[in-house]
Amino acid sequence: MEHKFHQHRPNLARRLHNPKSTNLHPPLSNLLSPSHSTSSTPDPLSAPSIISALTTGFAPLKRTTSLSVHYNAITPSMSATLEYLKYTGNMELPTQFYEAELNYFGRHMFESKRFDEK
Repeated sequence: MEHKFHQHRPNLARRLHNPKSTNLHPPLSNLLSPSHSTSSTPDPLSAPSIISALTTGFAPLKRTTSLSVHYNAITPSMSATLEYLKYTGNMELPTQFYEAELNYFGRHMFESKRFDEK
């Protein structure tokens, strides 16, 4: 199978640029340094500036990863970042992690969020 990514490469860069987005965040590395040094929490990802950047950048990251799959581009760090954000941002555990948790702690019983939150 011949890949046609190379002939579409210039178009890919144009498609990833969203002219409607004027609120662009600086790279996370620029945000992590000051927030980590002044943060009272050990988790630098809980700083408001980091949360804002990750929230704003989630949709473009998802779109970019989708386009990279469409054009058969190799983007391991971007797809891994997207998966990490999906897993850590969900309020419910994915099935495989939930089952692993039940197996580890030995609690295979029914849980109802409606009753557990009270």
